[in-house]
Amino acid sequence: MGIRRILNSQRLWLDLAGLALSAGLFVAAFHARDPIQDMLVGVATSFIFATILDMFITLQNRLADRARVHFFGAELVRKETLLCYPDFVMHDDVRVTLGHHNQQMLFQRPHSRFQEVTVHRIDIPRVVAANDIQSLLYVSTAFEARRTCPLIITVDTMIIEDCARSFVSFGLSSNDCTHLYANEHADPLFTIVEDEVGSEFIRLRNGSEYRSTKRKQYGIILRYAPNPEEFPERRWLLVAGLGPVGTTATGWYLSQHWRQLAGSVPRNKNFIAVLSTGVYTDHAPHLEEICLDD
Repeated sequence: MGIRRILNSQRLWLDLAGLALSAGLFVAAFHARDPIQDMLVGVATSFIFATILDMFITLQNRLADRARVHFFGAELVRKETLLCYPDFVMHDDVRVTLGHHNQQMLFQRPHSRFQEVTVHRIDIPRVVAANDIQSLLYVSTAFEARRTCPLIITVDTMIIEDCARSFVSFGLSSNDCTHLYANEHADPLFTIVEDEVGSEFIRLRNGSEYRSTKRKQYGIILRYAPNPEEFPERRWLLVAGLGPVGTTATGWYLSQHWRQLAGSVPRNKNFIAVLSTGVYTDHAPHLEEICLDD
């Protein structure tokens, strides 16, 4: 906050200096003759225009920053923007089965014009889901780059070891932050239910159920304040989907429409929003419903 105040103070002084210089140029122009007078008036007008434009941009940024704080909480916006994703290692049974196989040859490039002439040796000690990372990248754009707030990307296990902070997590049952929320809240806004075909669906506290199909996938955005009395600006956000496109569409929706979502929920209220999308694009999700915490 100290750095923010210094930067804002410096910008204010530069704007005031610009206005003072413009006033001085107008005074000089009043006592000058053509063509010097026209030149001084032109330069002074340019300084005024640039100063007013800068002040307008500063005001716009402050209003946007305030809106982000109201929705995401001050810890995420002004202290540390922490985005986390799950990573995976090979299942023990698979590792035993492939124990004698060259580990660098377990994966291959999907398409490469050099596939016939060279070998791609790929070291992948851990694996991440591309849809989780794509959703994370979408959401990161909602936090515009600022010199005063670092953007940190980490794995979910690091959050579990130190969860006394705000974060945005990506992934449903694959991310331990989802289970952290389910164990932290006495009456979670949703539960993950195992179906009979080796997958899962979600059931909201109000009884609504959402199951993804071959043509339609669902995603959720959940906001939770884990300790509102002692840390009123702390927020846990879950961005997850029932299916890969559900995850990316939900991240895209949050990055593009968080202001509209903020206008639909009270500032200090926990909520879950459910979205749906077709399987061919993640840029056209539909908001199904919002469930508030009592």
